[in-house]
Amino acid sequence: SGLFFGYLHVMSMPINILFPIYLISYAAPGLAFAYINKRTNNILVSTGLHLMHNGILMSIQIFLFLFT
Repeated sequence: SGLFFGYLHVMSMPINILFPIYLISYAAPGLAFAYINKRTNNILVSTGLHLMHNGILMSIQIFLFLFT
């Protein structure tokens, strides 16, 4: 399911030499979220972590856009 999560995030990208790198970089958090979901048996925990992960990344992007 982690690889599927990664694929869903990159499926609209053109397939080129960098595609496997993007797939791995998106599949790694997907594997972590799947593991956490399996350990806690609660989808809300992994969903919350996914939300937090996206929020941190967006905050960094906004900060860099505004202050660099």
